[in-house]
Amino acid sequence: MSSLWSIDDKIVTCKSTSLKMGLDVPEAAMTLGGTKCGDGKVCLSRQCVSLNILLKKGPGCPKNCSGNGLCSNVGKCYCVEPWTGISCSEKISDVKPTTKASETH
Repeated sequence: MSSLWSIDDKIVTCKSTSLKMGLDVPEAAMTLGGTKCGDGKVCLSRQCVSLNILLKKGPGCPKNCSGNGLCSNVGKCYCVEPWTGISCSEKISDVKPTTKASETH
């Protein structure tokens, strides 16, 4: 459907559409979550939310993974070799052999 309007001696065409797809179909014109809606903002639950707020919601990692790993969105460290432990602060080479292992040599 379209209509013509005269504004300031210019003809403006307005166009529209109607999408009636049934009660079980979400609104076709609804913006999807994660869509950029402004500088540093995304759509979330039909609201334009600042990325700064979203980034602060996640839990931090212990000791920021001691600089020896990557922090996940759920606050868990993924250590790079040779680091291990919940905060990636223990070196694998620092692990001492058990008594039984040293007796076999």
